[in-house]
Formats: sequence, C-alpha cells, structure tokens
Amino acid sequence: METSKDKSENHDDIVRRARQLYFFPLDHVAVTDKMAPGVNDLEPRYQELFAAFIHNVETAHSTLTMPYMMAYGAAMNLHWRRVWTATAIRTPDVDSANPAKLAVRDVGIHKRTSKELWDFVNSPKGQERMSYDVCQFLLEVMIFGRMPAAVPELVRQGTVLIWSAFEVLVRDLLELELNRNPGKLADFAADPDARKRYGLDRVPLDVILASGFDLTDKMGSIMMSNADFSDLPGMKLVLGLLFPKSVALRTALDDRQLWELFQRRNLIAHRRGVVDQTYLKKTGEQLKVGSSIEVQPSDLDRYFECIIQVGLALRDCCPKRQRREEV
Repeated sequence: METSKDKSENHDDIVRRARQLYFFPLDHVAVTDKMAPGVNDLEPRYQELFAAFIHNVETAHSTLTMPYMMAYGAAMNLHWRRVWTATAIRTPDVDSANPAKLAVRDVGIHKRTSKELWDFVNSPKGQERMSYDVCQFLLEVMIFGRMPAAVPELVRQGTVLIWSAFEVLVRDLLELELNRNPGKLADFAADPDARKRYGLDRVPLDVILASGFDLTDKMGSIMMSNADFSDLPGMKLVLGLLFPKSVALRTALDDRQLWELFQRRNLIAHRRGVVDQTYLKKTGEQLKVGSSIEVQPSDLDRYFECIIQVGLALRDCCPKRQRREEV
C-alpha cells in the first residue's frame, strides 16, 4: 500500500520533472508589480515607453507559459466535471416536463459547483492536487507528435522574447532622451568610443533635408536610424553617458545574467543555437563546438529578473512629471 510519504515523493518527482521541461508562471509581483509603481509619476512620454515595456514583458511571459496554462485549464475542466457530477447527483430531481424548474435546478447546480471548486482549488489539498494534475498532463503530452522538439525550442526562444522586450525599451528610451535633450550629444562626442561607434561626425544630407533643416528634437531619431544599438556593450556605453550618476543602472547592466542572455539570444537567433568558438570565448562556457545550446526554464526566471532590474534602474533615471501643486 502506498503511504503518504510515497505519495508526497511521487508528487515532488512529477513536479520536478515537469519544471525541468516547461516554463512555469512567475509570481505576478516578479513580472509586473515591481515595474508599475512609479511609472505614473513619470512625464507622459516616458510613461508610454515604460507601459510598452511592461506589456512586452507580460506578453513574453504569457507566450512562454502557454503550455502550463493549457494544462491548468485541462485540470480545471477535469475537476469541474467531477464536482458537477457529484453535485448533480446530490440535487433532487424535478419534473423534466417543467422547463422553468429544470432551469432553476441547473442554475443551482452551477452555483454550488463553482463554490465547491473555488474552495477546492484554494485549499492546500486542492492546490497540491492541481499541481500534480497539471504536471502530469504536461509530462503525458510529451509523447505526442513534435512535442519533444517543440517544448525545449519554446524555452530557447524565450531568450529571444525576453531580450527583445529589453532591447526595445533601451532603443526607445535612447531616442526619446536624445530628442528631448540633444545637448547630451556633447557627452557622446567627447567620448572616443561613442564618437567612433556611432559616427557623430556626420549627419546624412537627406536626413537634414527631410527634417526641413530643423534637427532640434530629432537627434535621437537620427542616431537610431544611423547606428546599431542592439548589442549590450553599445547599450552600456550610451546609457552610461546618458545617466552617469546611476549606480543602480551600472550594477544592473553589469549583471552576468544579462551578458549570458545577450550571448544566448544571438546564438539562437543567428545560429539556431549551434555553439561556435566565438560563443565559447565570450561566455566561458564549457561546451562542445557544434553542440546545441540548452536553455533551462529556470534560466528564463533569471533572465526575466535581470531585465526587470535594468528597467527599474532606467525608470528611476527618467524625469518625473510636474504635479499640479508644484506648478
């Protein structure tokens, strides 16, 4: 006979195996609630920018948790049918020839089923059971069709989704900040690396003509159209010049996890995840050239956290809107 200890160990093993394959939802606080406070205090244009970042992070998270959410829905449907059937059996029959009474009975069954299911999924026992059923479903579907290849590929593509959310934030912020404060280009021009990297000595004539000879609030847009800001070293350079006093920003940008995310994203997006010597040199990972990079769901947890930390630091660097009582 299976003991409670055996059941607990079996449950833990099922959950462990599922978590090794699939990305599970993060705590909502880790995804959105860390970023949202303070955004409404920013100037309107910056609010829009960070609202887009939060949306992009949430979209990446929703995409990666799709298998989990489908499994959760399947488990909920299973328990709904179980509870509904038991409730229907316990409910007294009515005259089947009386539609009104049948409708009242059905409404009562539905209400009692909803309450009982709600109580179940919010109880410790129910949560443990739901966790087991979700993970069991996820493991069982791995035998079908292309699932064994699709599941790890979805996790790998998570690096592309997460990096994209971060890259869009940085590019949009750079463009807005330089459009708003073109004088900061003097710091770029004074830095040899930035001057060389971004060609600050020249502005194409067609750009000048297209702007009607007025570049007052267009310098950020011009730089975005004429330079590549998609690599992490370049981002660190320009963000350091724009916000030189932010220790939190420097710390977040120096996070090893961000560098790993950047390198893995490039390898997956440009080489289908096939390891080359360049990747090994830049990361120091001990892998075989020609092997495929493996991304664990737990890696995505860390990547979400590191881009949120950079986002928080950038948010705190942005100008606050002037409150009515301060005007």
